[in-house]
Amino acid sequence: MPHKGSSLFQQEEDEMKRYQATLLTRAAKGVSVIVLSLTLSALALAQVYYVRAGASGDGSSWANAFGSIQDAINAAPPGSEIRVAQGVYGPINLNKTLSLKGGYAGTGANPDARDIGQYQTIIDGGNASRCITISDGINSLIEGFVIQNGRSTPSSPFDDAYGGGLYLSSGSPTIRYNWFRNNTVIATDNFQEVSGGAIFIYEGSPIIELNIFSFNTATSSYDSSGGAISIYTSNNAQIRNNLFVANTAAASGVFPNADGGAIWIYEGTGANIYNNTFVENHALINNAVLGGAVWAYEVPLQIKNNIFAGHQASSIYHYGGNDAQALVSKNCFFNPAVLDWEGSGINDAGDNLISVNPQFVDAENGDYRLSASSPCIDAGDSSVVDWSTDLFGNPRIQGSAVDIGAFEYTTGGGGPEGDVNGDGCVDDADLLIVLFNFGQTGSNPADVNGDSVVDDADLLIVLFNFGQGCGG
Repeated sequence: MPHKGSSLFQQEEDEMKRYQATLLTRAAKGVSVIVLSLTLSALALAQVYYVRAGASGDGSSWANAFGSIQDAINAAPPGSEIRVAQGVYGPINLNKTLSLKGGYAGTGANPDARDIGQYQTIIDGGNASRCITISDGINSLIEGFVIQNGRSTPSSPFDDAYGGGLYLSSGSPTIRYNWFRNNTVIATDNFQEVSGGAIFIYEGSPIIELNIFSFNTATSSYDSSGGAISIYTSNNAQIRNNLFVANTAAASGVFPNADGGAIWIYEGTGANIYNNTFVENHALINNAVLGGAVWAYEVPLQIKNNIFAGHQASSIYHYGGNDAQALVSKNCFFNPAVLDWEGSGINDAGDNLISVNPQFVDAENGDYRLSASSPCIDAGDSSVVDWSTDLFGNPRIQGSAVDIGAFEYTTGGGGPEGDVNGDGCVDDADLLIVLFNFGQTGSNPADVNGDSVVDDADLLIVLFNFGQGCGG
């Protein structure tokens, strides 16, 4: 990791404070509504165990919750759901297929209330241990956690280190609505490899969606890869609708190598990287810099609808033959606007936005949504979109085509979004209008998102913005 005096990260501490104060707060507002909907649809489908920091029960209810996530994992049979209340928890080992869900209130009149921004559920490695270790072949759900301060180091001078935040071998997990921050994998001896500052997956088919990755690092004096995510042998990995900010792979020494400031993928049957936003991710080494955002070797890739901005080194590096090409299409590249490859590595479709400013709302303060004048609006490939929302929970698609990046641009009038009756306040009157018109098609004032049908998407927008503009 660059030292505190380096010119690249001389304001690192201030930036960290800024991102911690803005990123999760903004994403969680939309995410909390979506995860609530998902939770309601899954009720009664699995046995549920409860975890609340400081409790000492048997996990049968919030009132009798387990005090640690690990206790719940040990007790729960495969297929169970574990709900975790706000608080700080220690590292866990997951050896069975379970659904782990954070962001619950855990107390009060409605302990099942869920808002991952308000009720932050933190798994903290204490800068000493990896946060989550998942055993071979486990296909679990990890949803709604802040995964922070994880650390993985070699256990001996002859070992390597992988996955500072999360490690998985041979599985197909779904990892969504999480914030991975300040995780690191680090080695200091010569000829030790490190990979996956936040996540390392060995031979897997993961779905990694709707997460934030910020200030994760892979650092060594020899070989470092994947500041945020590393996948060794990717079998149709899906990486979509994520935000990657200031992740770094760094190496220094006699023979250093660093690849993939955000993502590193080595071999496999394929991977799809769709609708992500990459900002200021770096690969830093003494004598060569490759793949500031994405680095891949001998694996077929589809890289579509992404924003790449402010990277040190080329945004994408890919090595591959005719059977392992990376199709790069409908992306926005800005500062630098560079693709790099060896062999027949990259198939540039010719429809990318090169050296084009994506025009974020307020990048200096961590707001990477698209402004009204952004060239990324309606500029993506809609054929790859088989999901319904963006990172903030806004509906995809809202115009003639999907927007490029993790955030769909939303239009609004003079009042807040969801103000159906135009009185400047999103309240029960707006909610009643949507409910009264539910199911109506065509032009209708209750069609908040403008898709010509009044449905649950419009209802969620009103609920998401409820109370906006109503004063104290």
